[in-house]
Amino acid sequence: MLKCINSSLDLTAKVPVGELSSENSFSMAPSGRPPSGLGPGPENRFGWKPYRGSVRVDSSNAASMMCTGRWPGGLHMSASLENELSWDIVKEEWRWHKTWRLPDVYVSVSGLEKVNMNVRLSMVYMDPRAGMSEIKMLGSQGHASPFYSTVINGKATFSRIRLTGTSNKCGGERFHLLVSLMPDESNPASEVYSLISSPFCVYSRRDADKTSRGRNHDESSKWSTFPPVMLSNKLAKKTTDKKGSSRTEEITDSWLGIIRYFQAPNIRGKNRYPLLTCLRFSSVLMILRNTDLFPEADERALRN
Repeated sequence: MLKCINSSLDLTAKVPVGELSSENSFSMAPSGRPPSGLGPGPENRFGWKPYRGSVRVDSSNAASMMCTGRWPGGLHMSASLENELSWDIVKEEWRWHKTWRLPDVYVSVSGLEKVNMNVRLSMVYMDPRAGMSEIKMLGSQGHASPFYSTVINGKATFSRIRLTGTSNKCGGERFHLLVSLMPDESNPASEVYSLISSPFCVYSRRDADKTSRGRNHDESSKWSTFPPVMLSNKLAKKTTDKKGSSRTEEITDSWLGIIRYFQAPNIRGKNRYPLLTCLRFSSVLMILRNTDLFPEADERALRN
């Protein structure tokens, strides 16, 4: 819980992080390093499985790629990411920001003796009207997906890839990565052997998957963690009157400052993480621990 105080806090002193409220807590597990007890359960681990079905690869002429479930005997193909995506413990789903570079994709192939094998990487989603369809990604040189990589010593790698679409723009559908072993790269209509990833949400802002701006922000936008620079960067409220004159008001560690912060129209996506709020406005706010729920100021109290 947050409590108003009149005395100042020394920001150079050790922060009593153990006395953290259990109310409205949220944590986003960092990519590839989910904290103990906060990551996905075994049933939600990010993984890959064989995909069988058609994929629409060209929206202009409705061309399709057929992914077969009849793999040759002895063929083994696996895929993995350099780092895991971000796990949202509130929504219980994998998420990734549109502007972030996608982790490198590693593909291993064995058991198929063929010269000049190529692996194809694309991103797909379930279009209610057209079925499983591809959505464009961009490479390091501005090249659009799909991407091809030659299998060398049983390995293929895809690097420096960025996304262009969001789940919100695709009707809220979740995306999948699709890696396909191409016996004939020049003929996408031929049967290929494919692996599809777990679904994940791609967003462009904290509430990108909300359909109405009038609704309350999701808990992830209120209680997500914050970068350390937010403790020291200078903030100001900027407004414009009816005559077009602009006005800048400094946001300080005071009651007036905290009011200006939450009213500032120029500060989008305000971080409401309790610890950040109390550190930025330590003269008026502090954090208390609910001793009925958490008698000890230990890690359990901090995590919850």
